[in-house]
Amino acid sequence: MSKARPPSSATKPRKASARGTSPVERKIALFSDVHSNLEALEAVLADMDKQKVTARVCLGDVVGYNANPVECLERLRELNINIIKGNHDEEAASNNSLTHYREVARIGMEFSRNALSREQKTFLRSRPYVGQVRDFLVVHASLCQPEEFYYLDSYEEACLHLDIQPTKVCFVGHTHVPRIFAIDENMQVVDVDLQSHMKIGKLPRCVVNVGSVGQPRDGDSRACYAIYNVDSESIDFRRVTYDIEATRKKILDAGLPPPLGDRLFKGI
Repeated sequence: MSKARPPSSATKPRKASARGTSPVERKIALFSDVHSNLEALEAVLADMDKQKVTARVCLGDVVGYNANPVECLERLRELNINIIKGNHDEEAASNNSLTHYREVARIGMEFSRNALSREQKTFLRSRPYVGQVRDFLVVHASLCQPEEFYYLDSYEEACLHLDIQPTKVCFVGHTHVPRIFAIDENMQVVDVDLQSHMKIGKLPRCVVNVGSVGQPRDGDSRACYAIYNVDSESIDFRRVTYDIEATRKKILDAGLPPPLGDRLFKGI
């Protein structure tokens, strides 16, 4: 396998970073990239209730792109859901220059930055880059220098990540595309064929991308998240319909770029 980038101090996970994960809890919902899409978030939270999940963890990028950054953040805080820091969260809570971002991303970050209160920004800045839940890790992008937010979307990046992953399972987001890279029984890194229900018990090590709630990019417009069943060592990828037209109208009413709403219908 490829040699990994030297891990930074930010790679060290915070223990018990997800609230409400007692020893008896066995179905953990993992979701990422809400991106200020309140309609998608509420639909996913309702589906989690129907699935009787026992804990929930957000893998970052609560804000950015769409029109309800404050409402999405406060909804997660109201439910006491712990949040891992994403790059949009970090930028919206900072005064950093955004000139290196694409225009639609930059405008969305600026909108979130202007909408969030000082206290909400302080909260986002306090989020960890890496967390540990039970015996697995969670991170927004990659364990390789997590504060740099590398895209784990290739075989090479998967090798770098898995080289330094100390746990059997790690959950990520950031790319907005559900995917599993794994070290198989032959100790080779493989891009696993994705199914809605995945058994991972025989895999020595894997990194699971849970997709995106608020801006899917895999050609499916439905919100996406995952449920990890600890007892059966299985993962269910859930797709949930929501009122995309309502989200699009809010985007237009807020003066955000129309393509941000149009893309939601195509899942791109």
